Amino acid sequence: MTSSAAHRPIWLLFILAGSLLLAACKKEPPVSVVNTPLPPPAEVVSDSALKILVVEDGLYRLSQQDLADAGLNLDQLDGQQLALSLRGEPIPYLIEDNAIIFYATASDSRYSRINPYILRTGEAGMMMDNVATPTGGATITAVRQSQTVENNWLYEQRAAETTMEDGSRPDTWFWQRVANVGNSAVVDFTLELPAIAEDSAELNLNLWGLTHIADIENDHDFDLLVNGEKVETVKFDGQIFFTSATEIPAALLKEGSNTFTIDNSVAGNAPLDQFMFNSAALTFSAQTKAVDHRLTFGDTEGNITIEQLGKSPVVLDISNPLQPQRIENVTVDGDAVTFGVAAETRIAAAGGDGFLQAAAVVPLIDSDLRETTQQADLLIVTTRALAPELDPLITARMTQGLSVKVAFIDEIYDEFSDGAVTPDAIQAFVTYAYNSWRAPAPKYLFLVGDTTTDMLGNGATRPENPVSPPTNLIPSPIVDVSHAGETVADARLVDVDGDLKPDL
Repeated sequence: MTSSAAHRPIWLLFILAGSLLLAACKKEPPVSVVNTPLPPPAEVVSDSALKILVVEDGLYRLSQQDLADAGLNLDQLDGQQLALSLRGEPIPYLIEDNAIIFYATASDSRYSRINPYILRTGEAGMMMDNVATPTGGATITAVRQSQTVENNWLYEQRAAETTMEDGSRPDTWFWQRVANVGNSAVVDFTLELPAIAEDSAELNLNLWGLTHIADIENDHDFDLLVNGEKVETVKFDGQIFFTSATEIPAALLKEGSNTFTIDNSVAGNAPLDQFMFNSAALTFSAQTKAVDHRLTFGDTEGNITIEQLGKSPVVLDISNPLQPQRIENVTVDGDAVTFGVAAETRIAAAGGDGFLQAAAVVPLIDSDLRETTQQADLLIVTTRALAPELDPLITARMTQGLSVKVAFIDEIYDEFSDGAVTPDAIQAFVTYAYNSWRAPAPKYLFLVGDTTTDMLGNGATRPENPVSPPTNLIPSPIVDVSHAGETVADARLVDVDGDLKPDL
């Protein structure tokens, strides 16, 4: 359990609430902790809206039967009656062969790996535009593709203090610590590659300097090897985020498994050299063949034939992934497609079983949280699994004269963040209740559940000393603080006027 603010009245309330709850439940079995959320009861499940949960970039296809299986029964798929959106913004889609087809992007949130797309009935949707591409250019025999490999196994709070040139939030999760002493001086990772064309590749390593010796220039240096061959000595300086750019001759790469080595065991500029390895990305030229009936590429100009794409192919211009366009002048010949590609265009193509499947398709939850006739002195945010244990506390508070509203975290997500798992949804709910419900406005917020800095469960994926994330999670805002990197800050959830001070 976490408190919502750090000033005395709220702490007193939470201490008393916790004591009362423990006393009331002392003779009962301990609260069960579940690994998956309890499903909402049928009476609050929407029959007119679905959440399509995706975990990776790509073309997705949902048939009318898929929608029916998830609880959305339609006589037909009609673009005038189906609206697709992400965080409230319309997403264009196609209707083909009794299915909807759309391009989706993976989540970039630190709170969830899932990106929820919302499909609603009774609203006109945004149908995908067609676009013609130039023809008559040179024949393309290879396309530029990229692969990224990343594991988030180590949390480094201090990295949050780094100022990024582009203003983005610094990453605080890393793959491995690399030191020039000890058993972490050499790190290997592998990439599975398709048949490589003759053009050279580029490898980008994302690193963060852990140590810094002010009077030594480039106090980080290591050798980079590809399949056992040294390619470059990479150098950088200080406690900064650094992205290397190393040209890799095509002759060093092969179809199948390729091993890349970061070797910090060789003598370098600094007596102590430690840095964090974050991720690696390889950009390379490959043959114009689909892999698993799909292909994504860019930075190519001319006419291209993609082989092995499969039946009923769809080719999109995803230069703006939130507003993709269908390329209309595509020639289909069996399982191959031919079309023109303009410079600086990014293409996603899929056919047959190359369309991705959603991680889950579930009904949206209907809630009463936006009904303005409500009033509550005490807001309780919790999970459906923990809520029954709160009955003694709720009774006690009501006996003391407080009005109480229990809001389940899943309905808060669906109502205030379009299904996205984020503490912003809680803050939006509290702000709405404070400003829009009947007076008097809420005075207290009680969060019942666990929180963590590892909402993605990164610690559970590492091979050594895995740590499972808490269950029954109520996410806390993670904010930057001076001289400490970052920390959780529940008080932000009750800041309803944006002055960074609690209002409840």
